[in-house]
Amino acid sequence: MVSVPSSAEKVVVLHVGFDVYAAIVAQGGDRPGPRLAYDGEDLELLSPSKDHEHYRFLLDLLVNLLGIEWQIDIEGTGSVTLTVEPRGAEPDSSFYVDNERFRRDAGVLDPPPDIVVEIDLSRERIDKQAIYRAIGVPEFWRYDGHALRAFALVDGGYVEIANSTKLKGLPIATLAAYLDQRSTTRRPRLIAAWQSWLRANRPG
Repeated sequence: MVSVPSSAEKVVVLHVGFDVYAAIVAQGGDRPGPRLAYDGEDLELLSPSKDHEHYRFLLDLLVNLLGIEWQIDIEGTGSVTLTVEPRGAEPDSSFYVDNERFRRDAGVLDPPPDIVVEIDLSRERIDKQAIYRAIGVPEFWRYDGHALRAFALVDGGYVEIANSTKLKGLPIATLAAYLDQRSTTRRPRLIAAWQSWLRANRPG
């Protein structure tokens, strides 16, 4: 039997230069491993917990169902490595919306995804908002197991928003309410309720 911790995330923070961060990214390739975030001075390596991955999977599923029900072409790019020297990060999830901005050249995503998501169940560590702001990510979501907050990039800074600017018609509080049901509602019932809400609230 394999024992998997349900809530504890393993976090290591190292004080390194950008060249060390870049070398670790290059060595990792497409192999799974700790998720990296580098703010120009400190490198964070996160090994996600079981609860962390459950929330990530559910959020991805809810967003993809939104794309199906609302006929929006959403390109999920997962934990893709996003780097603008001297910063970089691997979000828990990331999405391009309508694919108008999506381009992949020689393994580089340019421009960055429309939405990046961080699931932070432990205390907030390095400032990931600053990293994604420097990279130019238009919309940043953060879920801490209790609250989902979303921020839009406006004039070079993030401002909190009640409704997604990229998934028009989506109140962030509504999405959060379905995430909160993960431990109290069976998955099929939760998904059926989400699909009913999407159909009843499909934008014009």
